Amino acid sequence: MSNFTLSIAERSQIDPQCKYPDVEEDDQKAPLIVRYFDGLVVETIDPTAILLDWTSCCQHMTLKGYMVRCNITNNSICKEIFVPPGITSYTLTGLEPSTDYILCIDAVDQHHQIICSSGNMTQTTDPVFKEKRRHAVPYIAAITAICLLIAAAMVPLFFLFRYV
Repeated sequence: MSNFTLSIAERSQIDPQCKYPDVEEDDQKAPLIVRYFDGLVVETIDPTAILLDWTSCCQHMTLKGYMVRCNITNNSICKEIFVPPGITSYTLTGLEPSTDYILCIDAVDQHHQIICSSGNMTQTTDPVFKEKRRHAVPYIAAITAICLLIAAAMVPLFFLFRYV
């Protein structure tokens, strides 16, 4: 018999508020061997959003969908989102800027058993940058435009009064 060592036990320790399947580290009766996703992309879109994109891990007949879990590092609040089986991307919104998030995607069957997992991953949202105000640029453009208008008006006047 082989031992089943899954990252599920680690997630339960990180976030006891989240509902993960009860699988012990040395559980000899684990019904499925959990595989990991291929082609997983995690991208910070802006300071308050993270995009998760993955390829379907299997053509499992009993695939019910995907559980996307997100929580702040060192925080017990967990956000769980169920994604139907035909969808393989999700954008987490309403996040805090400059914050580390622990993310996990699990493909689950109709019995809520994990078929495929991304494992835990950490992603940091972007900081909020205050835009530098460039007051001088509009004024320089306005002054240049006025000078060009004056020059355009003066050239014809110069030639007009030159022959007088």
